[in-house]
Amino acid sequence: ESFVSFPRSSSHSVNRHEVETMLEEAVLNGLLSHTIGGNVYRFSHDRVQQAAKSLVPYGEERNNLRSHIGMSLLDLYHKSRESNVVAQDPPDKDHKQANNNTTVVVVDSSMLFIAADHLNSVPMKDHLFIAKLNMEVAEHATNLGAPKSGLKYSHIAFDALSKIRTPWDRQYALTLGLHQIRADVELALGNFEVGYDLADEVCKHAKCTEDTLPVLIAKTAALGREDKKFESVQTSVKAAQSIGVYPKRGFIWSIVKELLWIKMYFRRHSDEYFLSLPIITDRKQLLSMRLLDQIVTYSGQADQFVQFLVAGVKAVRATIKHGICKHASMAFSFLSAMMLVQNDLNSAKRYSNLAMAIMDRTNGHGSGITTFYISATVRRLCNGPVSQTIALYDQGYHASMGHGDLESGFLCAYMSVFTAYHDGYPLQMVNNALRALTNEMKLYNISSNIHGIKRYKIFLSILMGEQVADWEQIALFGDTTESVTGNSDPISDKELLYPLINGYMLGMQLSVLCSKFEVGDRLSKKMRKLNLANVHSDEIRTVVALYTGLIAAGRYRETKNKKYLKQLRSMYK
Repeated sequence: ESFVSFPRSSSHSVNRHEVETMLEEAVLNGLLSHTIGGNVYRFSHDRVQQAAKSLVPYGEERNNLRSHIGMSLLDLYHKSRESNVVAQDPPDKDHKQANNNTTVVVVDSSMLFIAADHLNSVPMKDHLFIAKLNMEVAEHATNLGAPKSGLKYSHIAFDALSKIRTPWDRQYALTLGLHQIRADVELALGNFEVGYDLADEVCKHAKCTEDTLPVLIAKTAALGREDKKFESVQTSVKAAQSIGVYPKRGFIWSIVKELLWIKMYFRRHSDEYFLSLPIITDRKQLLSMRLLDQIVTYSGQADQFVQFLVAGVKAVRATIKHGICKHASMAFSFLSAMMLVQNDLNSAKRYSNLAMAIMDRTNGHGSGITTFYISATVRRLCNGPVSQTIALYDQGYHASMGHGDLESGFLCAYMSVFTAYHDGYPLQMVNNALRALTNEMKLYNISSNIHGIKRYKIFLSILMGEQVADWEQIALFGDTTESVTGNSDPISDKELLYPLINGYMLGMQLSVLCSKFEVGDRLSKKMRKLNLANVHSDEIRTVVALYTGLIAAGRYRETKNKKYLKQLRSMYK
């Protein structure tokens, strides 16, 4: 559809002057369009392109033409990369001739896709070439944030690979890379069973542990999307242990000792020192940091405190030893979280600012869910404007979605909505945002925290008068998935402690706001059966105590039963 002028040193068997003369003639006759000063020619209309194609008969002649076009474009694309010419889309009109003997070549990155489409349409016996070409295109599409295109080309590559005998033995690097790319794409698109099977295939045939890390990282993220946080943590911990970056056993006293050393180390060094650390380029170290990032993120969400501490300490140590990368911002966010636990807001603010600065330096916004969350929490606790906190979550949403980390993006969006509600934003605005979020999660097949979001929708609809409260349904908040999905599967207390707590808290809050203290009392009793001592959140324990006390006071006024007065007094103590 377009022609990009060749450099004078090009080895293509094309007379450059003759081609340019013919192109200018076509422009004068209205067949092609051309921007003055540019080097790209396009058909003036779809009908003109259609007529030009019809001049080439179907069969061998057309196949030869498409093969020639595809190979020429592919050759030009690769030559431009070898010459360190940056691919741009669209080409920059300001690129001009450097001198009389050379022409600057600007190559549209879509040239690779066009070349592949031409070559894929032609019968070809070289299955190895087709597999390599489509793997390259699939990887490029995935890096551009186009997983559906990546899936299309990975399927073509797999079909070509299937025609090669014993590919794992004869073409190990190609087969491994293709399985890694396709597993990543399948899991990103929510095709979990296919993705898990591909990951298992890689683990079965991999020659070394390091080769399994990319698929295990993708599998860990997919388990998180399915709201299987405990399984996600276990998978990433085993992977980290296999390469020696996570200990087989973690002892609290050694972790405390490490934390004290880290605290002293940070006192002796300035922020400028940490920001000037070298950027990590070693592949194994990058994969190690990514694994530790995942363990910190998912263990924090699953309230697995020991795993959170061990992975966080190891990430900080690795950053001090090797340097920074886009996942190193998590290490500083971890330290900020530790300072929040100790009520040291000044240190927490310092570490969160460092985390944001490292994320900016390494372009790590797409992998910084922990950083965005901790930084927003620090700003809120430091009495920063609510609009800044929400803006930070929105930034995290757009950055994560832009980099393909859908689960992190939706979590940021949910926290933005949650913060807006609790800080007095209009209910209609909050409800609309939550409805849009739910629709997007359905579109991308994200299950993480979906039950909690659906309960929250019910909560807001009742407060706004859009839905009549079904108090028997609300009394089941947290117990089963029946009230939101129609199923009656019990939720495991061990695996989903936070969803249980959040469900009960939401029901208790609604019962207080609507003066339905009897329902609140039932939920309060269920809450007391949970072991809140294992919940590492002062905020949750404070909110639970507040609503338990309000419900006890309400029930005492209704029944005059002194057990509620006794309960209220015990809460006060």
